[in-house]
Amino acid sequence: MDQSSSDDVESRSTADAPEPRPTPERAPTAEDGPTRVSAWPLVVALGLTVSEVGVFMGVYPLAVGGLVLFVASVAGITHEAGYTQRPWRLAGALGIALVAAGVWMVSTQVPLAVDPVLAAVDRADGIVLRGFSVVGAGLVAAVGAAVVSMLGDDDPDTFPA
Repeated sequence: MDQSSSDDVESRSTADAPEPRPTPERAPTAEDGPTRVSAWPLVVALGLTVSEVGVFMGVYPLAVGGLVLFVASVAGITHEAGYTQRPWRLAGALGIALVAAGVWMVSTQVPLAVDPVLAAVDRADGIVLRGFSVVGAGLVAAVGAAVVSMLGDDDPDTFPA
């Protein structure tokens, strides 16, 4: 038997062996504090659900409140994840997007003038009224975000900035 072939087998067997799994340096202790779980996903789901019920069922306070809750929670979850430095700017931008979507909803049903819109409101046109609820939610979100942002200081880590 050849001497070099047995050395190759030994060196190959140690080289092909799987590396041991990395182990954590240390286990978490009570001094590290409790693990943190975010509540924002629940609030996002709640806001989306309430706004869907409000918009599609024509319950306007639920539509406005649900959309405002949804916008605020989306801004909060993106801030917590570190995607935004200031959540209120995103909340204001989402509010403006809601205003644009609501105006678009209304414009698909009636011309954007005072008399046709008032006539549609008198007829209780459902899509026009739902568009108004989306516009209202967008205005509440945009104005609320602007006001809360103005109340904040320059430190982005403190509430409400």
